[in-house]
Amino acid sequence: MTARELLTRCAAAGITLAAEAGRLRVAGPAEAVRELTPLLREHRDELLVLLAGSSAAPALTGGAPDPGVPADRTCAACAHRTSAGTCARPVEAGLAAHFAIRWPPAGHAAVCKAFERQQLAAHGSGTQTHPFETARRNWTPATAKELAAMEQRHRRAVVLGLDPQQADLASDVLHWRDRTGDDRRLCLECRSLRVGTTSRWHCAALHLPLAQQLVTQPHRCETFQDLQEERHGD
Repeated sequence: MTARELLTRCAAAGITLAAEAGRLRVAGPAEAVRELTPLLREHRDELLVLLAGSSAAPALTGGAPDPGVPADRTCAACAHRTSAGTCARPVEAGLAAHFAIRWPPAGHAAVCKAFERQQLAAHGSGTQTHPFETARRNWTPATAKELAAMEQRHRRAVVLGLDPQQADLASDVLHWRDRTGDDRRLCLECRSLRVGTTSRWHCAALHLPLAQQLVTQPHRCETFQDLQEERHGD
């Protein structure tokens, strides 16, 4: 097991890790912590690098940063960084072979092929960005079919715990995703999305908690199961 895989396992078990003054702080369910303590000790140094960053971090990214890359090109400035600090597009970013929860190591943005700078938030949505902001500038009225689809998606988003404003943004993202022919998906469209117990949402296929941006922002996932296909099969 790699240090990154261990981070994913800890997240799934409800364990929180933090780097403080060179020490690894662990908090979570006692039984889970006891089970993973040997692995946490084994990967302590790597975990500290991933969590806090260090001069050795670029070696974990699979390439050296380009000296011509702007200093403000960081994961914190990327549109694909979730509120939990994970990457919403780990496959494209070179962090995983298939979709999984991944924390990018320090300096990764300098060599990341999926880096996309954050844009201004849309619809008063706080820090969340609209991935199809450019297409939205060429606005035309929605058809009756499109409006019906948006209403259906909005209802599902609210049922799954999004507030009306967040649900409105998610349905609008899907609307413009369909219009532009983008092949990415939202977890909101997936049969595996569940309301979590220890987290707000949970992926039944990957057995992992999900951050909001994974639920409401487009990405590609090998385990995606279209909710519409399930309905059509009923």
